Amino acid sequence: MGGGVGDWIVRRALRRPEATALVDCDTGRRLSYRELEDSVAALSAALHELGVRRGDRVAMLMENSPAFVQVLLAAAGLGAIAVPINFRLAAPEISYLLADSGAVALAVSDRFAELAGVALADGEHGVRRVIT
Repeated sequence: MGGGVGDWIVRRALRRPEATALVDCDTGRRLSYRELEDSVAALSAALHELGVRRGDRVAMLMENSPAFVQVLLAAAGLGAIAVPINFRLAAPEISYLLADSGAVALAVSDRFAELAGVALADGEHGVRRVIT
């Protein structure tokens, strides 16, 4: 453990596994540190399997939610860099940010799937994988 954001959740889960880590404001569902650690580990493994490596950019077109935190921590756990994108931007602006950031993957909330599709349609970016 290097002590950074990437393993912060592991340390918290070891100390207080049943304590509440996140609360979903929409549903009221609470995630314990153990549940958060498990979901982040699974997402990190999935990102790695998709080819995301240390130093890669993972763009995020998501609302503020537990899923946003999970993607952020999963990317950090791999040594990848999370690139949050404001969902209020227009598709051409999102497309520009994807290209400019060098993102290799894009995590998208269901709510923004259509917007992401339009932004990705021009093909002027390096996004190889879309994660929903």
